[in-house]
Amino acid sequence: MPSGNAHMYRQLNGRRLLTGMVLAILTLGLIVIDLGMGSSGIGPGEVVEALLGGPDGDTANTAILWSIRLPMTLTCVFVGGSLSLAGLQIQTITNNAPASPYTLGITASASFGAAIAITLGLSVAGYLWIGAALLVGLGVGGLQLHRLATTSEFFAIKRVEIRGTTHFSREEVLKAANLQSGVNSLTVNIADVEQGLRDNPWVLSVAVKRRLPDAFEIRIRERIPAFWMLKDGVLYYADNRGQIIAPVNVGNFLSLPTLEILPGGEELLPQMDELSRAFQAAHLPVNMASVSLFRVSAAKGFEVFIENRNLVLCIAAEDWDANLRRLSLVLSDLARRGELKTAREVWAADGNVWVVEPENV
Repeated sequence: MPSGNAHMYRQLNGRRLLTGMVLAILTLGLIVIDLGMGSSGIGPGEVVEALLGGPDGDTANTAILWSIRLPMTLTCVFVGGSLSLAGLQIQTITNNAPASPYTLGITASASFGAAIAITLGLSVAGYLWIGAALLVGLGVGGLQLHRLATTSEFFAIKRVEIRGTTHFSREEVLKAANLQSGVNSLTVNIADVEQGLRDNPWVLSVAVKRRLPDAFEIRIRERIPAFWMLKDGVLYYADNRGQIIAPVNVGNFLSLPTLEILPGGEELLPQMDELSRAFQAAHLPVNMASVSLFRVSAAKGFEVFIENRNLVLCIAAEDWDANLRRLSLVLSDLARRGELKTAREVWAADGNVWVVEPENV
């Protein structure tokens, strides 16, 4: 299971990288289109030629692009990108999706900066180096903000809520997730936490959410044991598909029927889950809680041993759902006539049902 999750995680990262590359190419294309629009129509080829020629060219296109349109376009790109990043940071820090720049006084600070720029006669559109300086300042400020946030006691982990666990303790969950009280919650990698939990054999799926400023929520869906299964001299729990979960021990003991797989039975295991659910839904006139052994083989298909009745139910693997319906009808008829208690084996296969009495066994 862990290897499969790792493959899915790599696929997710690959899709993210591909999406980022496509968006970057699309942005560059839109920039070229934007530079060509205006009262002086400039074709995409002429735009690229003027940009590659540098700002020292003596053509009209060069003067228009480098002196007028390019500064305006880059300003729009930088401002738009900065706004999106700022919005993301504000929503993350405040843990509030509708949070706005007014929440932390950013709008007032921006107005103050604009007033200074107007007073000093600074022009971002006319001087690209000012825009670059602003970007550097934003970058340095962002790094400083990141450092302060990832070292602040305000974001120290104080509470971890765990849901869905039955077969392992809270301490085991925290150890597998590598979550410790007092650690800065912003430094925790959610993907690493989920992967650590998926490595536990009882975990079928897990979802981890960061609840800023100081909490995490872990929701775990466990694998449900349906059988005991003996392998290499060790008794294991197995699920409805015959997949081994974990060894049976005193700390997690559950009384379950034994699953026995005979030659050729491995190919029938994918049908086990659906067959088990169908058995429960069939309302057979026998106590399914008394099943002691579930045997799977190519020769007889699925065999169910009912301990308190000394009864064996056999269902051929081919067209098993129709065989189960016929078996249910025959068992109900036998129970109605009081003959079910004398039956020792009921076998459904090839559209027929056979009942074996004790003297014929």
